[in-house]
Amino acid sequence: HLLEAQLVRGIIAYFQARWQIHPPSTTRQAGLKGLATLLEAGQRQLTRSPRTPRLQLVLGLAAIFQGLLQQQSGVPLDFAMLAQGRTWLQQALTAHETMPDAHLGLGLLYFIDLGLSGLLPRIADGAGHDNTTEAIYHLRQAAESGHFSGEVARTFLVRVYELEKRYQEAITLGQALQVTFPGNGYYALVSGRSQCAQGQYALCATTLGKLVADLQAAV
Repeated sequence: HLLEAQLVRGIIAYFQARWQIHPPSTTRQAGLKGLATLLEAGQRQLTRSPRTPRLQLVLGLAAIFQGLLQQQSGVPLDFAMLAQGRTWLQQALTAHETMPDAHLGLGLLYFIDLGLSGLLPRIADGAGHDNTTEAIYHLRQAAESGHFSGEVARTFLVRVYELEKRYQEAITLGQALQVTFPGNGYYALVSGRSQCAQGQYALCATTLGKLVADLQAAV
């Protein structure tokens, strides 16, 4: 439970650093430090009990979120740890006791690959598969069947849809998430941008106008 608590803190640090306009560098540093400690302690435990899907799941997700935080911070990626994280998640996914939340980590490799230059090897899949198709599959699986990763997976999925110009899917999912989390303007922002990209300018103006009004009311 201690390792899982550290994982949650690392995930929160990632979202804080991503969504705050000027996040303090200490947010990312604390997240990276906590995840590094988790990975060190967890690997020692895994050496003693190698067939522990729950631990493989926690370590795999920690490795992926550490990579995302490293990218945010401009720190060189630990490619060996990312590859090991992918292996842990794949092992957790195929274990006898199903760990559907492993789909979240495998889907998030899309974002790490997105930030790499063309000269660096892809992390998500070494077999030449379509990275986008893989990411959408894994994030949908996490959203539908994950025990704790559903809303996190949907948040990343709506961003994949937008980046891949699948605007109608981004609008539909973004609006559904906005209803679920009315205090989070991110989903309205994605919906509005996607409406604008589709030429739905009146709807875009309505969506973003309401977002601005809500933000002003919250100040």
